Amino acid sequence: GGIEVFHTDLKVGTTAIDQPTGISDKPYQIMYSTQENKVEIVWKNGDPGRVDMFDAMGRPIIVKDDLENSIQRIDLESFPPGIYFVRIEYEHRLFVEKIMDIE
Repeated sequence: GGIEVFHTDLKVGTTAIDQPTGISDKPYQIMYSTQENKVEIVWKNGDPGRVDMFDAMGRPIIVKDDLENSIQRIDLESFPPGIYFVRIEYEHRLFVEKIMDIE
């Protein structure tokens, strides 16, 4: 047994929607339908990028690289409630969004 102490200058304990410096506008909008239990990534300019979804342990569970549709849908019905991360790659930029699916 024992105790380990870690220190960081990063702020923790809050959830923020502020964008990091240098990223002023996302090329997509995420919409969540609680009735249908679906997440939609809507590409603002109609040009889609790659979408990957990971569980809270970092395991990939969905890969969407359909570059034909300007709306990409993720059905959460078959997954247990929890926290998921969506990694979005668009024109050499990377975005990560957190999705909380709770019943």
